Amino acid sequence: MCIRDRFYEDADGLFVHSEQQVSDLQSYAKVPDSKVHLVPMGNFAYPESCESVDAIRIRMTLPVNRTVGLYFGMVRDDKNLEGLLMGLARMIDTRPFLVIAGRMAELGAQSEGHFRRRIHELGLDEDVLLINRFIATEEVGDFYRIADFSCLTYKKYFTSQSAVLNVAMHFKCPVLVTPAPTLAETLDHFDIGVCCEDDTPQAIELGVEQMQSRIGGGLPFDFEGYRRANNWDENARRTIQVYHRLVEGD
Repeated sequence: MCIRDRFYEDADGLFVHSEQQVSDLQSYAKVPDSKVHLVPMGNFAYPESCESVDAIRIRMTLPVNRTVGLYFGMVRDDKNLEGLLMGLARMIDTRPFLVIAGRMAELGAQSEGHFRRRIHELGLDEDVLLINRFIATEEVGDFYRIADFSCLTYKKYFTSQSAVLNVAMHFKCPVLVTPAPTLAETLDHFDIGVCCEDDTPQAIELGVEQMQSRIGGGLPFDFEGYRRANNWDENARRTIQVYHRLVEGD
């Protein structure tokens, strides 16, 4: 028995954020239903920006009159920035501006040097702002103030919930996601953005077009519905309930 399977076997309770994760544990680790408990991930709150959208865009040297997508957080292979850039490169007249804000690897395929080369090769020099550093708490609100939508174009094998999604929900920023299981399940339950058909550049291109069409049409998103169902109070309530049941031997 591998260490991972022994860990699952020895645990009295396992907490996950989606039905898909429940199913995954049951299938590959043979975990019984009684051990797996579904709890929501709450929003991650940050201070709101005090500046206007135009003021921040001017300060960041961003176009004032273009749609802006935000790719936020640490850059990793499973977050599929490469696919997002390739999808944007397929767009001509309707291409949004992209802000990439987060820490990158020092070397290799997830490094700043690699992505700057790719941005140039794809003809996106005038369409992307890349900020390779940790974003301080007091700056986060500025990035979401200027963003029309948040890009969560993860590869399909990513099965967890995204903390970045819950930052976006705090700022009521619609999300563009790929059909990574938990992300797709979230958008099946809550109308908070657009889910691409796949994680390929072609599918991401179409997803971006759908997002821009929806934003341009002024159709509302159900951010409040998501926030009512997914919050830390509910997470704590369910966790405490499970804990009491376990210690009482029920």
